This record gives sequence, C-alpha cells and structure tokens, in this order.
Amino acid sequence: MGLEIEAAGDLVTASLVAKEVEGDTGKTGEHGHSAPCANCGTLVTANYCGSCGQKGHLHKSVLHLGEELIHGLLHFDTKGWRTLPLLVARPGQLTRRYIDGQRTRFVSPLALFLFMMFFMFFVFSLTMGTSSGPSTGKVTEGKNGKAAFEQKMNEKIAEQKKLVAEAEADLKEAEPGTAEVPEAQHKLDEAKKALDGLNSALAAGKIAMTGTAKFTETIKPASRNAGKETAKETPKDTAKEPAKEATTENATTKEPGILEEIVHDVTEGLTDQDTAVNKNSSHSESGWIGKGIRHAVDNPELAKYKLKNAAYKYSFLLVPISLPFLWLMFFWRRGITMYDHAVFSLYSLSFMSLLFTLVATLSYFEFSGLAASLFAFIPPVHMFLQLRGAYGLSRYGALWRTCFLLFMTFIVLTMYALVVLALSAT
Repeated sequence: MGLEIEAAGDLVTASLVAKEVEGDTGKTGEHGHSAPCANCGTLVTANYCGSCGQKGHLHKSVLHLGEELIHGLLHFDTKGWRTLPLLVARPGQLTRRYIDGQRTRFVSPLALFLFMMFFMFFVFSLTMGTSSGPSTGKVTEGKNGKAAFEQKMNEKIAEQKKLVAEAEADLKEAEPGTAEVPEAQHKLDEAKKALDGLNSALAAGKIAMTGTAKFTETIKPASRNAGKETAKETPKDTAKEPAKEATTENATTKEPGILEEIVHDVTEGLTDQDTAVNKNSSHSESGWIGKGIRHAVDNPELAKYKLKNAAYKYSFLLVPISLPFLWLMFFWRRGITMYDHAVFSLYSLSFMSLLFTLVATLSYFEFSGLAASLFAFIPPVHMFLQLRGAYGLSRYGALWRTCFLLFMTFIVLTMYALVVLALSAT
C-alpha cells in the first residue's frame, strides 16, 4: 500500500509539474484590469500583464489554493481534447503541426510526456501482479499466501513421508551383517532428518507468514545447521564405503534444495543462505553489479521498490537515448533538426505510455488476449503513421524506417534498463 500511496503522490506532482511546463499559453482570463501589475508594476489593460505575463486578476482566498490544485489536476481544457485524438489517430499530423508552430493549440510534448509517464507507473503500481477476476479454486502465489505456503509444505511433507517409508522397507530387506545395513540406516536417518526439517519449516512459516523477511530468517539458520550436521555425519573412510559416500553427497545437496524450493515458492524468488553465499562470492569482484546482486538477494522487496522508483524517476532518459538513433534515419536530409526528433520522440513515448496503461488495465481485468493483441500490433502501426506524417515520407520510406525504429526500440530499452539497474543499485 505504501508504494501505491507514493505513486499517487508522484502522479499529483507530475500533474502540477506538467501544468507549470505547459503554463497558461493560449488561455484567457475572466476579465481585464486597468491597474498596475502586482509583479512588475506595468499597467495591465488586458487579462495578462504584457511585460511579465502574470494574470491581472489575482485571488487571495485560502479556498482558491484548493481550487487551483483541483483545477490543475482535473481540468482538461480545449488543448487536451485537441491533442489526445490526434495523438492516437493521427500522430504524424500532430507532430508536424506542433513543429510548424501551432504551439498554443496543443498540449506541449514535454508536459504530455511527464504526465503520461507518471500516470503509467501509477497504474502499474495498482495492477501489476494482481487480478480482479474470479477465483479458479486453485491456490496461487500472490493470493492467500499463507494457504499457498501450507499447501506446498503439506505436499512436500507427504512426499518425504513416502521416502521415509521406502527407506524403512529397504532397511528391513537388508541382510544383517552386510554393507547394505549401514547404508540403508543412513538413508533412513537422512530421510527422517529431512522430514523433521520440513515439519519445522511448516511450523516456523505459520508463525512468520506476516513478513517475508522474518520467514526467510527462520529458514536460513536451519539450512546452515542442517549442512553442518550432515557434514559431521559424513563417513571418514570413503575408500571402503563408496556407496555410502555417494548417498551422503546426495543427501547433503538434497536438503538445501528442498529449502531453496520452499523459499522460492513462498517468497517469490528468494533463495536459501547457501545460494546467497555462492552468488556473493562469485560476484564479489564485479563492482556495482555484484553490489546490486547482493542487495537484491539480501533484501528483495527493497530492491524491487528501488528498481520501480528509479524506472519512472529516470524515464526522461528515454528521450536523449533515442535521439541519436532517430538522427541516423534522417542525417542526410536537410531541414530536419534535433528539435524535430525531440518532439517526435516525446509524442511517441506519450502514446506508448498511454497504450501500456491500457494494456495493464486490460490484463488486470483478465482480457489478456486483447491486451496481447494491442501490445503486438498497435506500436508498429502508430510508428508508421507518425513517421510518415511528421517527416513527409513515402510509404516505402516510412516502412523501412518503422522496421529500423522497432529494432532501435529494443536497443534503447536495453540501454535504459542497464542505466536503471545501475542507478537503483547505488
């Protein structure tokens, strides 16, 4: 819930920032005044000061502060109604008209980009990993975590009981005085030890299911102690009892495997302490990459939060990353500047944010087929229309540039993901 509240706060901030970026261009006041401007002292004869642009009529009531906030968040003026339909249906015309100078008729690309990005991540924080559809009767991860944990543990305990029964049967069938007896006894002891570990994990998990971190801290010491006890019981005379040694090695690796699977199923990706130690040691010399991996293993929830936080806070980096690739498609054509590419990129990213918001919402309401179709087919069509209209291209010219732009998109997103990972790891 904390992440959703913060996302809502960021959405409010984005709305206000977008409003400040957009400014009052193209708006008209309620009425004019023939009085000095309160800001610069110039005589105001219209709705706005001709020198500094401040409104001629100023409100001084406390209620007006709330009115300005609500107006900034909810008021969708004429420019918005002109911009969004063109952004969806005729993106090339919108881009071209804004570049050619029709600035007051449409929402500026930067203001629209800021709001759409924050709005997209706000919707993602509410919809990702959840579903509002009816229950299928099957306990799944993310729904009723305690019941899912108990179901998984009971299944593993039942399987382990079968292994204990098989080990007991093998011990009874072993001929007295032969090497089969100690081998079968050791196999039975290991099976019982694993069963006791599962029962302990079930009991500890029921107590600690209120927090993932507490649960993993309960499991991790058990994993370490189990490894030590197994190492102590390993036979010293390995040359005389090779079969027993092989059984011991299997048992040693089996129990951490069980614990690792439990932790993975319940905590959605966390591993046991042994796996964490191995990852830390293998990546200890890799700088920020190793630091990020260690941080993610030690505290996955915090790492996930920092990753989401960095993703939307640094989303503006998508624009400078994509500009060189857009330049490559038109560097030999005269009259096309980096400003044109920036406007194209901002409007395109604004539409993609709106599209991904719609896809996330449809997926949340379990319209997965429709969401997948929109995600697969709409972006290339929109790119084609925007390229052709914004740069005045032929069908062939727009087609090959669309293919190049799609390929470029994967490169840009990869670079952006690496930057986000680096920033979230610090």
